[in-house]
Amino acid sequence: MKNDFSETCDFVRLACDSKWRPARLGKTAGGTEGIYGLVDPREPKRIRYVGSSDCIERRLYAHAHSNDPKANNPRFLWLRSLRADGVKPVAVVLEQCAVGETGSKARHTREARWIELLACVGQADLNARLVDDYQHPDALREENEALRQRVAELEQEVERLTSTADLA
Repeated sequence: MKNDFSETCDFVRLACDSKWRPARLGKTAGGTEGIYGLVDPREPKRIRYVGSSDCIERRLYAHAHSNDPKANNPRFLWLRSLRADGVKPVAVVLEQCAVGETGSKARHTREARWIELLACVGQADLNARLVDDYQHPDALREENEALRQRVAELEQEVERLTSTADLA
């Protein structure tokens, strides 16, 4: 398998085929294990999402066919909009490797490395977490507001300390 963003791997066609079922292809039956990227075929050189799986075929099937009306994370909304436009995501294998158990530190570290690498060039924009200490956007907004307020207080303190009016 080449690591070429313009190449659509055979398992992607299988995963998006409505007749194929994941029960027919598990890890022991020759599934591909590793780190993958999802691409909008209308922007073939831009990886929008990075994921990992011990059976990429099964995971892509889940991406292509999940339809939870309550899900509202960026990746799911993007996949839903692709389906509404009659477009199927393209997947690329970024790294074929043993990824370990779901939720394991080794798996997270390997996936995070790809996310950070791609985020530096404006890709992987649909990944919710980019680093180990991921914070929800609402928490980040609150933290930023508190920091802005502290900066304003410090600026006032500097202004007070450097004012010549106190010297008179």
